[in-house]
Amino acid sequence: MKKLKIGVLFGGLSAEHEVSIKSAISIIKNLNTDKYVIIPIYVNTKGEWNYIDLTLLTYNIDFLSFIDHITQCIEQIKTQKNGSNGYIKPINLGEINQLVDVLFPIIHGKTGEDGILQGFFELIDIPYISSNILSSSVTMDKEITKKILKENGTLIAPYVSIKEYQYNNQKKRNEFIQILKNNFSLPIFIKPANCGSSIGIEKLSTFDNLLSSVENAFKYDNKVLVEQGIIGKEIEISVLENIDDYDQPIVSYPGELIPNDEFYSYKAKYIMKDGAKLQIPAVLDDSITNAIREKAGEIFKTLECNCLARVDFFLENKTNKLFFNEINTLPGFTEISLYPKLLDHYGIKYKDLLDKLINLSLKKHSLKTIKNKNSIDILSSIKLD
Repeated sequence: MKKLKIGVLFGGLSAEHEVSIKSAISIIKNLNTDKYVIIPIYVNTKGEWNYIDLTLLTYNIDFLSFIDHITQCIEQIKTQKNGSNGYIKPINLGEINQLVDVLFPIIHGKTGEDGILQGFFELIDIPYISSNILSSSVTMDKEITKKILKENGTLIAPYVSIKEYQYNNQKKRNEFIQILKNNFSLPIFIKPANCGSSIGIEKLSTFDNLLSSVENAFKYDNKVLVEQGIIGKEIEISVLENIDDYDQPIVSYPGELIPNDEFYSYKAKYIMKDGAKLQIPAVLDDSITNAIREKAGEIFKTLECNCLARVDFFLENKTNKLFFNEINTLPGFTEISLYPKLLDHYGIKYKDLLDKLINLSLKKHSLKTIKNKNSIDILSSIKLD
């Protein structure tokens, strides 16, 4: 049987570039080489696309050497020494659908999971593992996501947002600060509206560093959110689209993050050796577990997500109220990332999860192709005067 060519697309222009590389290496390690030809596609920080031609490399070599080879190629592209390595080849983006059968984009953050890449994939008509353009762009913006879910009855922690042009107006900035001091209790969280991996997020226990924290968040986005801190458990859920019935997504059991930092910061996620303890499953009453799982599936469908998403909540200590925190439609995919770990506990192993996602992308593309053909057939049958 002919092997499918899987393009693992990673790197990119966002602040989550290095996280993307870690996710991609993990995916490549776990793709079944009996089923797939693996084509790593690396986008450097200048936006240049290159792929690593592994057909020149035998799969019979030691597997660690295989992964080490890919890592060395990435470093060569970073340092612009492409010419010294015959494995590294530039990509003509107009011909990418001749190079691969399915794309697995694992470019986190802006330009990767915000609908931009998804729009490109739709234009070149290629199957891809991701939510669609609409849900990708909507869920990337934390405030827009909150507005939609609040309208749907989901509990949202109090927040205010401010755009950079407003913040640069002294009168509006003073009003913003006054609203925070009058209406919010400490701690509060400062967040860029369109970033992931906790980049640019700070937790404040006093208002002393408010302005510097907001200004730091503006380094990553032109809109900043300030959210009321919820004292409670940080709960995360993995959701996988059901290939047979969209209304019944596969929902993992809740996991609890117990950070060893002030919160689950970028440092705790990727720099600290023991940045957080992961309690899988979270120790919760069955009724609360069921309510969280139901809400996660509801959010996935409300936002019209496809393929995969991780949904994050806070469970308030005093009240057991469940507050939506964030959703991530291209979550971290290293072997220690919560998305695959939660589904592993549910019973879906990492390698099987990759197979399911590839099959989902192929089915979604097939259905879209049929719809497009129907539209063309209808239009061609209409006679214009």
